[in-house]
Amino acid sequence: MEQNQLSVQLKEQEKQFLDIKTAPVIFLAKDLPKYLDVSYVGALKLAHNENFGFRCGEKKLFIYRDKFIEWLDQKSELKCDMTNNKYWETETPIISATDRNLIRYFKNAGRLQVAAVYKNKKTGELKQGKTATLDVEDMAANPEALDLLQQIIADCLELGGKQDDLKFG
Repeated sequence: MEQNQLSVQLKEQEKQFLDIKTAPVIFLAKDLPKYLDVSYVGALKLAHNENFGFRCGEKKLFIYRDKFIEWLDQKSELKCDMTNNKYWETETPIISATDRNLIRYFKNAGRLQVAAVYKNKKTGELKQGKTATLDVEDMAANPEALDLLQQIIADCLELGGKQDDLKFG
């Protein structure tokens, strides 16, 4: 019984993360899980995809502590901005609905929401299903995304919509 309790305590201790400020100025990406709740594979992917990692030789991937801390701060600020900015509560959207879709454009917030619409089987009432939100600024910075949106609009027009009936902004 004591050995079981000891192993539980050890596992709990393993889950405690070190303070990133105590990390060496440059450390191995494989050590990132000590500082962040991420798996070994996740740490490697993260270091590859962001600006704080660099490769030395073919096998070792290193992380600059200060760049990593900057990246964490940016992510924290972004998360705070997103959670504090409840645009759907403060802004009246431009709305368009079809039999199966609900589109809401929050122009000031720069968000476009697209939701499925379905009929409640018991009440017959129309209900909103899952919603996807697009960030307009992010879309504007991506030519491929803009091309895709233009293609979707062209396809809709081809299927019978009229350009005069489309309402934007």
